[in-house]
Amino acid sequence: MNARESAVVVAGLSIGMLAACTNGDADTAPGPDAGVSESATTGAEADPEPVDPAELVADLEASVMADDEEGMSVASVEGELETVGGGKRPVTVKVRGIRPGVASTEVEFSVRSKGDSASLDTLALTDRAGSLYGVAVIDPEADERYEAFEDAGDSYYSTCSYKPKTLSGTPYYLTCLVAPLQGRPESVSLQIPDLPLIEDVPVTWSQE
Repeated sequence: MNARESAVVVAGLSIGMLAACTNGDADTAPGPDAGVSESATTGAEADPEPVDPAELVADLEASVMADDEEGMSVASVEGELETVGGGKRPVTVKVRGIRPGVASTEVEFSVRSKGDSASLDTLALTDRAGSLYGVAVIDPEADERYEAFEDAGDSYYSTCSYKPKTLSGTPYYLTCLVAPLQGRPESVSLQIPDLPLIEDVPVTWSQE
């Protein structure tokens, strides 16, 4: 084989090898969707689900009630309250805390209906419209009664928050202030108008 023939053979081999490499790269070259899974592609193409504000509110209310059920209360009672038209509505009251201070004692509790929403009678939970009246903390050991009102001479006013006009399954939170407790009782009774007496309610004293 002369030099010219050798050159032709070498050139042919080189072209064949180059073609093989080129075809291999074409077969294995990543496409435009390489590295993207089918699920990712499907997720990117799917429209986001619409958010229902009513569902968000319901979830929030359920969370609040769950917190109330799971240790946020220290005592509870069930009873009935008068509704508009003379009916009765079962309710649950949960005491969230009785916290004595230097100037007053804070009483916090929630009320919720065990059925559908209902409008309360004007005098339910009180002897007059507006704020709660008649709420009292009772220390049976010392025979002391601490009422949630301030005597202003010829009149008195309630030291409780405004009572609910309607009740539903969502807890309605109420706060009252009574006089500072004397003698550091460990537990007391709580009286709320129109409802059974709540006994043995733990008192949360400050660590100071």
